[in-house]
Amino acid sequence: MGTDVINFLVKLVPIAALIVAWMGLSTWKRQIKGTDKYRVASDLLLEIYRLREGIKAVRSSFVEYSPVHKEGESKEMADFNGYVETMDRRWKSVSEPIAEVSLLKLKSEVYLDKNIKGHIDELMKKVRELQVTLEMYLDHRRPGSDLEFDREGRKILWAKPTDDKFNDDVEKIIAQIENSVRGYLD
Repeated sequence: MGTDVINFLVKLVPIAALIVAWMGLSTWKRQIKGTDKYRVASDLLLEIYRLREGIKAVRSSFVEYSPVHKEGESKEMADFNGYVETMDRRWKSVSEPIAEVSLLKLKSEVYLDKNIKGHIDELMKKVRELQVTLEMYLDHRRPGSDLEFDREGRKILWAKPTDDKFNDDVEKIIAQIENSVRGYLD
């Protein structure tokens, strides 16, 4: 009888080892999957916050610039060129995070929640609205231009301390993204 028990245990040990190994691999797989979700979620929020700060920089009504003189151009054109260079530098604080957010939008579809894509698309529409408005303003400001820049454009381009609908819309969309992503950061 002793040898029967030993033979049984000898056959049982490899099966038990396979079960333990399978459980270990399953845990490891869940951990890696959780790590990927955490990384995508935290990277996405970081880039969304960088984008938010870039939008604030572009919308700041305080614009300090130096004229950029080119031979044969008027003083007005030199002032305009200086202003455009300053706004281009500001816009980079928006365009750089946009590239990252676009990539992370795809990753969030894979690792997180497909609904996040819709919120990011809404935010990108606001960014595009700001970009078009800035371009319209620059066309309006160009020396010799007779283009008008209306009150609605000013509400989009220039931040206000209160009753700033554009900023409120951006903050609302960011809050929706935060709510969708926060669960992956716990």
